[in-house]
Amino acid sequence: MHDVVDGDAFRDDGDTPPDEPFARTESGVILLVDDDTWARTAIRRILTRVGFTVVEAVDGQDALDHYGRMIEPPRGVILDLAMPVMGGLACLEALRARGSVVPVLMISGDDAEHEASGFARRGDARLLQKPFSAHELLGALRETLTPT
Repeated sequence: MHDVVDGDAFRDDGDTPPDEPFARTESGVILLVDDDTWARTAIRRILTRVGFTVVEAVDGQDALDHYGRMIEPPRGVILDLAMPVMGGLACLEALRARGSVVPVLMISGDDAEHEASGFARRGDARLLQKPFSAHELLGALRETLTPT
């Protein structure tokens, strides 16, 4: 099993052999926010393989703390919706209330998609539903980071 994130598990997308390297074509800092250590580690590995630097946070409040300490805003944020302490939607609202326009990719395996879809329709964030492959993650992140 490899390269597909589904909360606590990966599924094989059949597109990428397990040992196939990803091209290091990206740069910049991504703030990765997910309470699931295993999923966070898997996503970090995917992102670092293509060249991103990853700062990890375990929940929305932790993300806001990291964000506040950054000299420059990250290139983007990957934000899980369902987390303890502060969930993804509350974190996104707090970032926007601070005036942040950082691109946000929200990820979820829960039924919170309908809640997040309002943010996605307004252009505040993009939503990627779990499970997703490494290629789907990178494609969605690249679309999120590309100015419209």
